[in-house]
Amino acid sequence: MTVASLFSGGKDCMYVIYKWYRNQNKLPDYLIFIEPKWESPHLENRHIVTKLAELVGSRLVTCRAEELAHVLEKYSIDTLLAADVYVEEHVMWLEKICTRTGTELVELLWNRDTEQLLKDIVNEGISFLIVGTRPEYTEKILNFHVTKQTLEQFLNIVNELNIDPIGESGEYHTIVTSAPLLKKRIVIRKTEIVKTKRYDISIIREYELL
Repeated sequence: MTVASLFSGGKDCMYVIYKWYRNQNKLPDYLIFIEPKWESPHLENRHIVTKLAELVGSRLVTCRAEELAHVLEKYSIDTLLAADVYVEEHVMWLEKICTRTGTELVELLWNRDTEQLLKDIVNEGISFLIVGTRPEYTEKILNFHVTKQTLEQFLNIVNELNIDPIGESGEYHTIVTSAPLLKKRIVIRKTEIVKTKRYDISIIREYELL
């Protein structure tokens, strides 16, 4: 069985990969990075996404959204892992593609309570940096490093801002800095904040692997 996982370098997809590995004792063969059509926190930090894939040990494949079906067919993907929780439109899009290619879609986080999900992610040892926010949230959470030690503080902030705890509606975006499956952790040394029409983005300029 050939398995791929959608991969942005963020906390949710890393947790899905971890859950799959824990249940199946097998890493995905491929990690698929779908390039956004506009400026995005993950695209601007693509160098870190690439490094994270190396640290996981799976092959990274990059494509545009309209090329996903071709990628699934080219690499004979039997199972596609995704990290949707409640955005039905995205799941329906994936289901349509997977039906066309004969691929099984597995959504391991679907319908989870998002506050509990965030707690589970962090308590499993996944830490992450907030690298993108909508402008109204920048002052409070951009460049916030969420770890076991800062989780409660972060939850208090998102509750105060009245946003979804895991940012499922795009309120914020993340890059993982530490996780059980990573061979090393990423220590951020320098970032640069840039403003776009959609997001304020923190670009990781300097880092170390420890």
